[in-house]
Amino acid sequence: MKKKNPDVFTLITGASAGIGRALAVEGAKRGWNLALIALPGEKLQEISESLEKTYHIKTKFFEIDLTDKKAPQLVHEWCQKMDIQVGRLINNAGVGMGDKFSSLPYEFYEKMMLLNMVSLVCLTRLFLPELGKYPTAFILNSGSLAGFYPSPYKTVYAASKSFVNMFSLALREELCQSGISVSVLCPGSVPTNDAVKKRIPKNGYLARAAVLSSERVARIALEKLEKGKAIIIPGFVNKLYYFLGYAFPFKLRAKFLSRLFRKYYISGNGN
Repeated sequence: MKKKNPDVFTLITGASAGIGRALAVEGAKRGWNLALIALPGEKLQEISESLEKTYHIKTKFFEIDLTDKKAPQLVHEWCQKMDIQVGRLINNAGVGMGDKFSSLPYEFYEKMMLLNMVSLVCLTRLFLPELGKYPTAFILNSGSLAGFYPSPYKTVYAASKSFVNMFSLALREELCQSGISVSVLCPGSVPTNDAVKKRIPKNGYLARAAVLSSERVARIALEKLEKGKAIIIPGFVNKLYYFLGYAFPFKLRAKFLSRLFRKYYISGNGN
């Protein structure tokens, strides 16, 4: 039987910084109870307590490395132990890096794929039965605008986000009669770290115009999530890039991005 529960929680991974933290703040402003997941040593307890005090909501937090293959199961078991009933799942945790493919060790790519894809799929599968208990439930996966393009110098990152984008849209169709709405967030450049902040002033006018803050991305994401939007692309310029991209074949897109990224993503200068 479908049930209503005022104590339902929103689970957010990667909640200690960047878009994840901004999503937590936006959720708290809406009165959502929050279960926050992030790496150890990221001041997650401080963030959790601050949100609870400021917005008068319930918060729980769990510090764990989601690249550990057992992590999704441990997160699920923690929620069961703490009686955290998840009605919204936000798979935000992810990592990216720009450089020549051969410049980074295989262990880095392995961890990137475990975080960006494997943990996301496993968490979604583990929480799906619980989400199905509610008349309306939501899944938001953090993809990327890069996931719609073959991206030299961001090969594995873009490919992993393409997986997230396609997985989300396919799952959305499977669940369309279930009451569970699946959305994928596909932002463009967001200044979430020093490398990106340093690169932005060097970009062309349109590239700079496409940049949005984590706070604005989070606000748009939750507004569109509640409306059941399938693909959430924050910002007019980013939407323009998305639609224009399909006017050109993959080969031309790859060549264009190779020239664009080559000067930024060499020897660990990008992200």
